[in-house]
Amino acid sequence: MRRSASDNLRLWHGHLARVFPAFNMGGTCLRQASGRQAPMPRRARPFRIRLSIGNRKSQIANRTARETGGFTLLEAMLALGILALVATIAYTALGIVVGGWRRGSVMADSLQRGDLVMEQLIMGLRSAYYPDTRQPNPLYGFQHETDGWHGIGSETISWVKLGGALVGEDQPYVGSPHRVRFFLREDENGRPAAAVTAWQIFGQMDDFEPDDLEPIWLSDRIVGFSCRAAWQRVDDEIQWESPWEDTNRLPTVVELTLLLEAPDAGDPPIEIKRVVGIPVAPLSWRQR
Repeated sequence: MRRSASDNLRLWHGHLARVFPAFNMGGTCLRQASGRQAPMPRRARPFRIRLSIGNRKSQIANRTARETGGFTLLEAMLALGILALVATIAYTALGIVVGGWRRGSVMADSLQRGDLVMEQLIMGLRSAYYPDTRQPNPLYGFQHETDGWHGIGSETISWVKLGGALVGEDQPYVGSPHRVRFFLREDENGRPAAAVTAWQIFGQMDDFEPDDLEPIWLSDRIVGFSCRAAWQRVDDEIQWESPWEDTNRLPTVVELTLLLEAPDAGDPPIEIKRVVGIPVAPLSWRQR
């Protein structure tokens, strides 16, 4: 049976549409010419399905990005509030640590200087000198003033000694009896400071005045000094005297109190207290 030209053309177009789907765009003309509905090539159907699936995935991805890609205003404000709270706590803790370290450093320095002055005082009292005259001698007695100076809570003590304690080993009178006076005065910076003056008890000029001597400065961290002395015990209790009035003799025991500068203004001063015995004191109490 012979085929018509239109049947052959439609057959060849079907083969070409299976191999090359682009040739399908000529199917409309063939359908109009033959009057029959041509079936759609099978290879064109999966293309539209894949396109639909791709669009669905893109929509889901876009919605997910919109839902999870940013912060709300409430979340941002909450995060800033937490950050500010943490920064405040850290700054406060740092201030406490730095302040404690500073106060500890000032206190350690004050205690070190106070201990140095106290040790010099103890060495000076233990090296006190009193001749074996078997009678009281006012030239070698212990002197104690409690009037203070310019509102400073300080007292003054004075005694005769040997050696370089308080004055230094380079002084020319170290090897001979010399009187020392310990007191508090304002230094060149206007701050209270511990100081001593010293002079030989023999060989001085007639117009010599101990108050005209330049002080030897010991420490500017000492803001107060007090003393009390005793020479006997009653019922196993030391009978303290303040001030010491028997300036012809030496006390057998002396209590020294130094007040050191506090780390912070308004805090009470740091107190150092020592009790020291004077070995030669019994010589001043002997009678003929």
